[in-house]
Amino acid sequence: SEYIGAEYAGLIKIRLEAINGKYVCVVDVDSAHGPVYLKSPKGTEFFIRMGNTTRPLDTEKGVAYVSMHWG
Repeated sequence: SEYIGAEYAGLIKIRLEAINGKYVCVVDVDSAHGPVYLKSPKGTEFFIRMGNTTRPLDTEKGVAYVSMHWG
């Protein structure tokens, strides 16, 4: 809640699952109704998921992405 805002904390579910005798942490995140920005020591940042990766977007690409998805 410190980095993305307490209002979005309810969208994140964390659970442990046993697989082959070892525990794996699974993080499920529901979709937000609008963009969510990360507050970090670098400032406010915007990331997107692409497949199994997380990528930062610069301001120009971030504005275009937000407009296309929530425009």
